[in-house]
Amino acid sequence: YYYQLKKNKTYLHSVWNGLSTMPLSINLWMLSQMGYINFKKSIRLIKAPTLILYGKNDSFVTETEVKDMAKAILDAKIVILNNPSHFLASRAQ
Repeated sequence: YYYQLKKNKTYLHSVWNGLSTMPLSINLWMLSQMGYINFKKSIRLIKAPTLILYGKNDSFVTETEVKDMAKAILDAKIVILNNPSHFLASRAQ
């Protein structure tokens, strides 16, 4: 199964709705708040085998962060893809 962003019209509509109905300053503020989220404690609770996919030139997550995630999860494996994007589900099917 492949995720096809173009076919998921409700997601794109939702994103556009948010961008077009809120002031740009609010959108940027919400984006900045993502940097304050800390999952260090909760990520250690993952007990299932976990595959972490990482795009080589991801502009949102660093390779160091991905390696830290893999260390925190008991049974994690990292796959580094040559895709230069964070959006692997839609651009590296």
